[in-house]
Amino acid sequence: MRFFKRHKLLTIILVLLSIFVYINYTSMLEVSVDRTSKYYTNDIYISDQRIYNNYLDKYEKKAYDELLDSIKERKKHIKVNLNNYDNKDSSIIAGYFDTANRAMMLDHPELLQYGYISYGYGENRVDISIHYSIDNPVLEEVNTLRIRKIINDIRLHTINMSDKDKIKYVYEWIGENTKYDYTFTYLAKNQSIYNVFIKGNAVCAGFAKASQVVFQNIGIESMTVEGETSGPHMWNIIKYNGKYYFYDSTVAACREKGKSGFYDGLKQVEMKDHIISNKEWYPKIEEINALYE
Repeated sequence: MRFFKRHKLLTIILVLLSIFVYINYTSMLEVSVDRTSKYYTNDIYISDQRIYNNYLDKYEKKAYDELLDSIKERKKHIKVNLNNYDNKDSSIIAGYFDTANRAMMLDHPELLQYGYISYGYGENRVDISIHYSIDNPVLEEVNTLRIRKIINDIRLHTINMSDKDKIKYVYEWIGENTKYDYTFTYLAKNQSIYNVFIKGNAVCAGFAKASQVVFQNIGIESMTVEGETSGPHMWNIIKYNGKYYFYDSTVAACREKGKSGFYDGLKQVEMKDHIISNKEWYPKIEEINALYE
């Protein structure tokens, strides 16, 4: 109490800041969250662990768990204990982490602090480096609240829309509020939802993850996809009227609304060159246009 009496101006500022944070970042619709789950990370998105539960072998799951735990603990390096992987060849173990990383990015788009991994291996060693978009727990918490507020605003805007209109709205929101970052394409922040919602620029990974977390919050079934177009790419699959379609919001971020080609990321005929990696991880995709006509 003595501190606050001696620092009245600071006390007033802290009170006003607390009120501002509450009004702008925490006065949102409550979501049902199981915070006791070992796979819980934040309140932005609740992962169903789809890839982990259905498609990874026991070694890939070990790598996945080790990587996710390290991200939660904000570790920057992992010196892999080869004994945990039955002392298999280091190149094989590195492959487990590569698959686990790709699966985790698809299962956990809400990890705003996470960018990507790099790794090296040699005789009897595998070393993993973790690259972060945010490397500060306070900034992570503040921006989690900011992102929840943005998503909640989108939810309120779309609450009475049809599913098709919701899908179109999210696509247009990405196009109107973000731009593709051609300069710093491989920056860790560009791979995260952090840059999409907070900075307004990212690359395909950021746009796909951002779309995924929004869709869950507005009641649209979807999944994030990794694959190839003219190069490595990420986009989404949308379930609409019981069938599955490609949805690519990167197109919206790269083109100006109102100009030719802006809606190509909703047109199946324009996404014929999208090739899915690990095709067995996904349902059959329709080839006709249904999301936009």
